[in-house]
Amino acid sequence: FAILSTGKIVSKRTMISPPCYVPRRPYNISAIKPTKPLFVFFLATLLFLKESAPSNSFFVSATVSCIQNDPEFGDSLCVKKYRHGSFCTAKGICSNPFRSGCLRNVLPSRFTKLRTCNSDDDADASDRGECANSRFDYEEVRILSQNWESPMFSSWIMQIILSELLDVPTT
Repeated sequence: FAILSTGKIVSKRTMISPPCYVPRRPYNISAIKPTKPLFVFFLATLLFLKESAPSNSFFVSATVSCIQNDPEFGDSLCVKKYRHGSFCTAKGICSNPFRSGCLRNVLPSRFTKLRTCNSDDDADASDRGECANSRFDYEEVRILSQNWESPMFSSWIMQIILSELLDVPTT
């Protein structure tokens, strides 16, 4: 039983909901059908990606091509395009001048510690002096920044702090 504001006593079965209450119906997902233009756009996008992937005409590579042992298009080109420390590899691309660590390359007099090795490094990278194995048993941290500039810069800073200062393997 309940007492209404009018003072009338009613049972729960006879109570009515307030006049402002409108029951909401849940959306029926199966009733929503994709429109024809949306389907055509989706199909055209898939075909474009399928056709452009083998020729690499859609995807961009950030590597610089070079010719090993060439005086003009070899190591000197790599240093010119990147910075001191880059060289032409056997694969015909310029190496990363920061492969042993950003802080070590930019501040060599103040920072001599190698960065921590990660899963992108070769098995013998620590033997070559490009990185050092972690003193701790940390799992590798992977930072995803997608293609936006501000998260990309933030992820670079986080990777430098984690792998060069805190000995955490990071990619």
